[in-house]
Amino acid sequence: MARPEKGQVFFGPIKDATRDDNSFSPVYQQSLYCASCHEGTLFGMHVYSTFSEWQKSPAAAKGLQCQACHMKPEGHLKNIAPGKGGIIREAKGLASHQIMPGGLQQMLQSSIQHEEEVVLGETECVVKVQLKAVNVGHKVPTGYIDRHMILQVRAKFHEKEFKPIEGPTLPAWVDKKLVGNAGVLFGRPLLSEDKQGIQPFWQGGTDLVDSRLEPEIAQVWVWRFPRNIESVQISLIYRPFWKEQQLIKQWVNQDIVVFEKSLVIK
Repeated sequence: MARPEKGQVFFGPIKDATRDDNSFSPVYQQSLYCASCHEGTLFGMHVYSTFSEWQKSPAAAKGLQCQACHMKPEGHLKNIAPGKGGIIREAKGLASHQIMPGGLQQMLQSSIQHEEEVVLGETECVVKVQLKAVNVGHKVPTGYIDRHMILQVRAKFHEKEFKPIEGPTLPAWVDKKLVGNAGVLFGRPLLSEDKQGIQPFWQGGTDLVDSRLEPEIAQVWVWRFPRNIESVQISLIYRPFWKEQQLIKQWVNQDIVVFEKSLVIK
């Protein structure tokens, strides 16, 4: 049986450790501890950037560490190992280790504020969408470089879908089924040399553009559609991988709907 060597010291976040071979280290309560896994360059590409994003964030300026959100005490856990040597402690001092309380969808929903407005004019219909990342210490989405979100604006009349007259649209490499549709990408795509497809990070890329949401900064997008529409559907979808990769690898669909809203034009 493998055992720690005699005299080996273990470090952790609890100041009043009850064993002689345990010692407190402040690094476990700091974002620096998270950097070992959540910051990294592979094959020359900055694949993981969450820690450096935090360093530049309003949260860091306020002294908030990653653990404040992702390891926040639950408030009722008082013994981390009952019956196995654990002792009763104050609940506020024991980290929850949930990382994403409520799950990824709930974390995304609580971190993005959204406002929608439709203005019907004499000759056209104007759609405005505002998004803002709130209560986060990094960009949204963050983590692995392929993670991204897609904002879609779909204007319809009797099930017929209209392309926008003016406003940002989605390119083919985001999703071939969505090409030309009104929408915005939030991600860090590594494009192929012809800019028609996505490159895996280990193959490099010719055009790395970071369009993710910055913490605490509101952004607004505007689209103009023909006047004769009866409804507008606005949605924000999160994807852990690019659609092209999902289809090639035959992975199951892992889309997460962050929000979806339907507006009826009167």
